[in-house]
Amino acid sequence: MNQQMITVDTTTPEYCEAVQLHQEIMANATVAASALLEMSKGLKQMRDGKLYMQFGFESFGEYVVQMTGFKERQAYNYISVYERVGEKFLQANASLGITKLNLLAQLPLEERDELLQNNDLNGMSVSEVKALIDKNKQVEKQMTLLQGEYAEAQNKLDGVEKLREQLHELREENAALKNAPPALPSLEEVLRIKQEAQEKADAAAEASIQAAVNEAERTRKQLEAARAEVEKLKNKPAKLSAKELAEIEKKAQEKALAEAQKKMKAEVEEARRVERETAEKELGKKYQDMMDSLRSEKEVAASKLVELEKKTAAGSTDPELLRFNFYFESAQLNLQQMNESRERLKINNPELAEKLNGAMRKFIDSLPGQIGL
Repeated sequence: MNQQMITVDTTTPEYCEAVQLHQEIMANATVAASALLEMSKGLKQMRDGKLYMQFGFESFGEYVVQMTGFKERQAYNYISVYERVGEKFLQANASLGITKLNLLAQLPLEERDELLQNNDLNGMSVSEVKALIDKNKQVEKQMTLLQGEYAEAQNKLDGVEKLREQLHELREENAALKNAPPALPSLEEVLRIKQEAQEKADAAAEASIQAAVNEAERTRKQLEAARAEVEKLKNKPAKLSAKELAEIEKKAQEKALAEAQKKMKAEVEEARRVERETAEKELGKKYQDMMDSLRSEKEVAASKLVELEKKTAAGSTDPELLRFNFYFESAQLNLQQMNESRERLKINNPELAEKLNGAMRKFIDSLPGQIGL
C-alpha cells in the first residue's frame, strides 16, 4: 500500500477521529464478510464527513487509493450497496461478497427477495448470478406484457354493455306509454305486453352477458397457464433466447384473445337478434289480441244500437229513454273496466295507479257540472 507522507497537525480532535476511523476501516477489511457492513458504513462516513481532509487529501478518491489499498471504484461499490440495500439486508447477506451484492442492489426490493429465496446464490459464481438476474429481468418483462394483454382482453367485455343500453330503450318506451291519457282503455294492456316482452329480452340479454363473462374467464385461465409456463422458466436454465421466448408468449396471447373475441362477437350478435325478434313477435301478437277484443266489444255495442233503433221504430217505449238506458249501461261498463285496470296497475305499477286515482277523482268531481246536476 502506497502512503503519502504529509505534514499535518496531529493534535486536533478531528485528526484523532480520522486516525481512529481509518484504523477501524482497515481492521474490518481483514474480517471480510462478517465486517462488510461496518467497513461500508465507515467508508460512507469518511466520505460524507470529509474526514479524509484531516490526512491532507483533497478528495475521497485520493484517500482510498493511497491509504486503504482499494481502488476508488471498489470503495464506491461498498458505499453504493450500503446505501441501496440498507444495514439489515447487507448484514444478513454479507457472505455473498460485494460484487454479487452490487448486482442485487440494482433490483427492486421484491425481485431481490424473490431471487434470494428461490436460488442458492452462495454456491453460484458472479457470472452465474449476473446471468440469473438478466434472465429474471427478461421474465419480468414478459410478465408485464402478459398482464397488459390480459387487461386489453378484459376491456373487450365492455362491449356487452351495449346490450344493457338496448334494454334501457325498452324501459323508455314503457315510460312514454305511462304518459298516455289515462282514459284510454288500452293503456294498461299495452304496458303489460311491453313488460312481458322486456322481461324476456332481459333474460336473453343476461344469458348472453353471462356467456361473455364465462368466455373472459376462460381467456383469463389461458393467460394464467401462460404465466405458469413463464414461472417454470425462472427455475431452470434458459434454453430459448429472449426473442424466441417473446414470440412464443405473443402467439399464445394472440390465439387466446382471438378465440375469445370471435366467440364473444357471435354471442352478442345472436342475443341482439333473439331479443329483437322476441320483442317484435310478442308485442305484435299481444297487440293484435287486444285489437280483436276491442273490435268484438264494438260489434256488441253496434248490435245493441241496432236493437235500440228497432225498438224505437216499433214505438214500444220512449226513444230518449232507450237511448238513456243504452248510454247509462255503457258508462257503467266503462267505469267498471277502468276501475279493474286501475286495480291491476296497483300491483304492476303503483306510481302510475296513484296518478290515475287523481285523474279519476277530478273526473268524478267535474261530472255534476258537466251534466248540469
